[in-house]
Amino acid sequence: MVGDTGATIAVDSLENDFHHKPQQGCKIHKDGELYWTSVGLLVGGGTGFNLPKIVSSSANKNLSPSMTVEDATSSIIQPLQKEYDWMKAHDPKEYNYIMKEAVGGYLRIYFVWREMGHISWRAKDFRIVNEKVTLAKPEIETTCAGLPPDKLCAYIDASDDIKKYNVKHLDELWTSENFLPSIKLLMEKGRNEFPKSVGPPYSILLILPHTTKWLDAGLCNF
Repeated sequence: MVGDTGATIAVDSLENDFHHKPQQGCKIHKDGELYWTSVGLLVGGGTGFNLPKIVSSSANKNLSPSMTVEDATSSIIQPLQKEYDWMKAHDPKEYNYIMKEAVGGYLRIYFVWREMGHISWRAKDFRIVNEKVTLAKPEIETTCAGLPPDKLCAYIDASDDIKKYNVKHLDELWTSENFLPSIKLLMEKGRNEFPKSVGPPYSILLILPHTTKWLDAGLCNF
């Protein structure tokens, strides 16, 4: 969730990708001044694809946060292509799931950082188009336009039902006093809808222009 004066990353703790049994862990990552989380393939099953290592490698190049994001993005495409090619040959069931149920894409990364006293963010969405990994424009849905100053801008990456609930109850959900309870309410709705892929505890990180604060650390400890 991103507003004019800060950003909040809120995630569950159930790590559940294609090749590994579900396990609990911290899904918010920090590399230098860059904070990020992802949906989809984190660690591959046959080629050594490892998203955290790729992002960390870019962060170690002493680039600005925005350039780190672009470097990591370009560094992901080739190894992700190799992983998908391996998956198509050795695990066609999961590959077909990606192409049909996930509409050709199962990796989306959200980056947030502070730069010159401002909060910036990017969403990177990787999809398979004609059997090639392609960087697509994410379907960013915001409800920020026209909100009064006491309301917080919300960007919800969730199911259609949860997005509809958010829009319907926007006025009551995103006042400052209801902010944290509203996040947990939507997380629980996600858990009820997808019990095999969403699970507590929840980690909620507030990123402000000059500081960072855990609203609920969950399993994270940085």
